[in-house]
Amino acid sequence: MTKLANALRHTLNKVSVFMEVKDIIQIIGIALTFLVSLFTYFHYVRKEKKGSYISATTKERLFYVKELRESIAEICSIVELNTVEQNLVTTQNKLRFLYLKNKCYLLLNTQDPYWEATILSLLDSLKEQWCKPKNVLNEQQIDDVKQVLKKLTYITQNLLELEWRGVKLEAKKGIPSKEDIEELQNKMRQKYNRYYGVR
Repeated sequence: MTKLANALRHTLNKVSVFMEVKDIIQIIGIALTFLVSLFTYFHYVRKEKKGSYISATTKERLFYVKELRESIAEICSIVELNTVEQNLVTTQNKLRFLYLKNKCYLLLNTQDPYWEATILSLLDSLKEQWCKPKNVLNEQQIDDVKQVLKKLTYITQNLLELEWRGVKLEAKKGIPSKEDIEELQNKMRQKYNRYYGVR
């Protein structure tokens, strides 16, 4: 009997050790599952915040592009219709022009030396040429206004294209790197320089 009792005791000890290893494996499995779940949760939250930021930024940039496009288009229409077509500059049109010019000043970044500062400089030039005390412009002044309008339209198109490409880049890659931004700006500068010469 002692042999049987010893064998039973030995078997129970083996089962007890086996249960401990099994329990340890279960605990490790539960801990790993918890850690993986925690990592997945924080990764999702971080990605969601980034996505929300990009979405909000894209929405604001599209609003900015729309406002700038409409303002510049209206400025060009007012100036061209009242200068080139009718050669008559009314006080009401001057006031509308000044309102839209100031709106553009608020939309654009005066610290950007290439695109936005050039647009603001062209708007100032247009104001100087167009908002003179005399309401009637001579042929040379009309030609000057036409040239400024042409350049203003082209550089605004380039800036809007740059912004649009930036929006697409953000949608594709997330927050773009400095290198991506510089590459995009250089590409647009080359396009502009081919049309208007090196600046």
